[in-house]
Amino acid sequence: MMTVPEPRTLHERAFLRREPRQARSAERLERLLAATGGLLAAEGYPAVTVANLKAITGMPHSTIYDVVADPRDLVAALVVRTLDEMHEALVASAATIGDADEAVEFVRTVALGFIGQYRTNDILRAALSGLDADPLYRWINIADSARNAHVIARLLEPFVDDPFPVVYERCLLMAHLTTAAATLAVDLGGDEGDAIVAAFEYVIERSLNR
Repeated sequence: MMTVPEPRTLHERAFLRREPRQARSAERLERLLAATGGLLAAEGYPAVTVANLKAITGMPHSTIYDVVADPRDLVAALVVRTLDEMHEALVASAATIGDADEAVEFVRTVALGFIGQYRTNDILRAALSGLDADPLYRWINIADSARNAHVIARLLEPFVDDPFPVVYERCLLMAHLTTAAATLAVDLGGDEGDAIVAAFEYVIERSLNR
């Protein structure tokens, strides 16, 4: 049985050279993040380069490097900002659950909701795909899966007979497989992609004995 780790804290500030405290610095960061999102949506992860960011924002190289040490850090910051918002919504929603039926439906809805986001949000999909292929940043997705699994396991704990570490392990596996299911659905596309989502929904329901 694995030891359940404390949820890892994620925040976009971790990828910046310094936290923007002045309005001008904050505005530069937002312009760079917007440009990063545009490049991700249009051309994918490899397009996020200092040269392209300079061309879009008009900022000199020195200004860009004053914000981040590497353009990949902007992708990481953008992903973490989005994942943080989704995690906060997860925590808030989990606090409203009152019984086992609601808990089971909540887990299903969360998983399918993430798959829906992944399939329709070009920026999130391109960013996560790029970061997962980068050994330096692969931990972001794992850390997000772990903290979400922690919340869901605590939610399910009162309604199951297994000890918390076992519930957590299953939730962690399910959380991480959700990204894999979303990726496969996008890669297949069309009716095949829809069939994968339906199959994954069935797996969730079976794993929850529903």
